[in-house]
Amino acid sequence: MRHLRAIVPSIRTRFMNLGIIKRMIAGYIFIIVLPVSGLGYMLYDQLYDSALNSYAQNMQETLGQMRGNLEVQLAQAEALHQLLQFNTSLIDLLDGKLQREVEQVYEFKIGIERVFSYITTANDFVDSVKVYKFNPAILPL
Repeated sequence: MRHLRAIVPSIRTRFMNLGIIKRMIAGYIFIIVLPVSGLGYMLYDQLYDSALNSYAQNMQETLGQMRGNLEVQLAQAEALHQLLQFNTSLIDLLDGKLQREVEQVYEFKIGIERVFSYITTANDFVDSVKVYKFNPAILPL
């Protein structure tokens, strides 16, 4: 504290010994430039934090919406899987229970083709349906 009291008068005398232009420049720097720069930095820091928080919140909301959409599409895909999994006409055809070609064509037209057309028209994310068979006696779908 004593050193501060000794320094202040020496700075004051040096300031008073300066010319009027140098004092005006120093006053301009201390009264206008430094406070405006400090306030500008604080404002910039607050705006940057606000923009960063807003961006993070928007991205989090977008990710939440995307997750919800993905869950809905997965539920639709699971429903389509179950629709094919429990289709008795398709199961009978793939198991080889239908021996004659006429029976296979009839079951395909009546029970399987309608399900395939429903799946492709009711869901935008399904372009086509492919069923793989292992029995060569079955006609290709």
